[in-house]
Amino acid sequence: MADTAFEKAARYFDKELVPPLRQMLIGRQLFAKTLPLPAGSYNIDYNKVTEMGAATISQSLPVGEVHRDMVKVESTNLKLNVILKGYEIARDQWEAFKSKGQNLDTEAMLSAAHVLGQAEDDLLIQGWDPDGDSTYEVEGLYVGADNDYSTTKDFGTYGNAIDAIAGGLALLDADNVQGLNFNLTLNATQFFELVASRSTNGDFEYPQALRLLNLNEGAPKGAIRVSADMTAGKGMLSPVDPSGRIMDLVIGQDPRNILGEDSKLKSISPIYGTVYEVLVPRIKQPNGLCKLSDI
Repeated sequence: MADTAFEKAARYFDKELVPPLRQMLIGRQLFAKTLPLPAGSYNIDYNKVTEMGAATISQSLPVGEVHRDMVKVESTNLKLNVILKGYEIARDQWEAFKSKGQNLDTEAMLSAAHVLGQAEDDLLIQGWDPDGDSTYEVEGLYVGADNDYSTTKDFGTYGNAIDAIAGGLALLDADNVQGLNFNLTLNATQFFELVASRSTNGDFEYPQALRLLNLNEGAPKGAIRVSADMTAGKGMLSPVDPSGRIMDLVIGQDPRNILGEDSKLKSISPIYGTVYEVLVPRIKQPNGLCKLSDI
């Protein structure tokens, strides 16, 4: 079956939106593991497993009964989130595309994609709070973090960033989050304080902070990132977790465009576009994330 002009144009738009979205999206960069679902998926069933108790050590083989734990499994149904934004294309531009093969102006679509990307970062880093009352229907990485290094460590003072990162890593280590490197996500204020921070001897603090985040030489590397979704004075440590043991990103649909026209106006209708995606962050072990809540 031959492609319609709408389908051809949508594919052209899909290709054009990938590079700018890749540059702007911060939240996705924090997820080393993604789980793509079949098209049309809007929820996912998965099991949360409660770990068994500690193993025993002895110097002889067991006699009699061995204590046995039952694995506790909690079944959860997680709904995916649909993020979308509409835009319009002028009819005369559309006709030129159909009849003369002229490229469509992507400005409206890219503007819509930019807004969609901002909403995606909001969701993945903070979460979805539909009523604006700090009651999150979906928890992002910062809201969903169980650990919180809350000691005051203003990044404007040399050495405080190192102390805060080390303090957060100690909390994670105490919860057996080991063998991984970490990303540090900051508001622009703290990011540039860290970039500029140096000792009286001229030693910059940024390289030391980056080294602390990457103590596991054989594991994928973490980075220091800046995001408008982090409130000034707060930061977040999140693992570079390629196995998805602690967290992953479930994707029902990557960003794509749908185009059509008003069925009542037909040949004189503007072209209506929608860019949309379907996804949800999945936090399996909240104690694998740590807030830095007073920096």
